[in-house]
Amino acid sequence: MRPLLLLVMSGMVFASCGNEAGSYTGRMSVTSPDAASTPLAVRLSPEKPTVTGFADVSCRLVPGFETAFDVIVTGGSGLNLDRVTLQMLDGTHLGSALTFPTPVLSTMFGSTVIVGSRSFRFKPRFGCLGITPQVLVVDLLFRDRFGTTLPFTLNTKF
Repeated sequence: MRPLLLLVMSGMVFASCGNEAGSYTGRMSVTSPDAASTPLAVRLSPEKPTVTGFADVSCRLVPGFETAFDVIVTGGSGLNLDRVTLQMLDGTHLGSALTFPTPVLSTMFGSTVIVGSRSFRFKPRFGCLGITPQVLVVDLLFRDRFGTTLPFTLNTKF
């Protein structure tokens, strides 16, 4: 079941990556709320982050990749950033994923509460991918004080 879900999700991501005007395509996931139902706005800055290779002892034959960007959240007063999952895609299959659960986010940023507007800086290092990534997918999960979750999915081309 999980491989089928991953296949469907990757197909949705690639089908929605055709925005030629810019790299930010916004709330594209079927689980993301539409703009009319929530005052929360989420974006990446820069909209087109750069990806660079790095040499690592564990990556003997292929380079690892890293990038840096901010997740900027506005209008979500009282929400907490609960979990972030990052994936680099190479255009043919899912690359490695990095997940930041609440305890890790708290270590990185202190409080994860959004009051008005908030920026979260990420500098992920992905392992030995072998092929230069083409797309970054950022899955965000917000939680309100009642435990209700609000998912967002953003993606950008490198």
